[in-house]
Formats: sequence, C-alpha cells, structure tokens
Amino acid sequence: VKAGKNPNPYEGMLSASGESSSEHFKTAGVQKCVKTYEQATGERVIPPEELGAGEVGVGAPKRVEVFIGIQDRCGELDLFKQIAEKAGANLTNDTWTAAVNGFGKITLVSTPFASLHEGKYDADDALRLVAFDSTIPASGDFKPLTQLKDVGAG
Repeated sequence: VKAGKNPNPYEGMLSASGESSSEHFKTAGVQKCVKTYEQATGERVIPPEELGAGEVGVGAPKRVEVFIGIQDRCGELDLFKQIAEKAGANLTNDTWTAAVNGFGKITLVSTPFASLHEGKYDADDALRLVAFDSTIPASGDFKPLTQLKDVGAG
C-alpha cells in the first residue's frame, strides 16, 4: 500500500487469523486486566482503534501499544496459574509436563478457544479466514471473512 502498487499484489490474499486487536481488547478477561493496570498506575490504556499509525524508519516515533503488553502479561500469568494449579503443590518439570499433556480444554484471557495436550505447542485454538484489504487505513489490513472457529475441536 505504501509503495503505491496498483493493483496491489496482496489484495485479497487469504490467511488464517484469530481475533483482531480491537476484538481481543474488548473481551471481559482483557478488560479486567486493563482495569487492574489503570487502577494501579492511574494511566488510561488506549484501545487499539484509538491509536494512530506508527511511523516507519530509523529514529521515527513508534506507535506505543501498551495494551499489547497488558494483554500478553495477563494471558501468560493466567496460563501459568492454571497449569501450576493442575500440576499440584510439588511443581517440577515432570508435574508441569504431565499437567500440560493432560489438560485438554482450558479457559484463557488470551483467546476464546484454547486447549493443551501432548505435542501441542500453542494453546490458542481460535482461527478464521481473513483476506487482505488495502483500503483499511492506514496501510491495509486483514478483514474477517468468517466467524472465529474452534479449530482444536477437530
């Protein structure tokens, strides 16, 4: 988009993706974490849809995405807590591994659909079909074509 290619070679390109930043930010779990952060710091967390585009290039001002840090830390703590509880009072590599391998469905702040089991290295099971749309400000983005699906359900 920024290069001005017409037609845009990426227009309509399909991919699989989870929730958008805005959708994820609005979930109850993330909003609980945001409220905790705001109360502790006295700072307002700016939602993704209110942020301007970040600049590109050496020395250019960057887009400050505090919401991502809050979402990530909150989700990681949530995941750790649930696995540690399932592993039991004697938390070791072996009890942790056994807990993860036998967990199954898990409720996480970071995604509407999640599961853990042996051989699975990401808990997120939420995906949908998206297509690149060069008309989305500021330099194009993916737009959803389908609803989120629980791809871990088989």
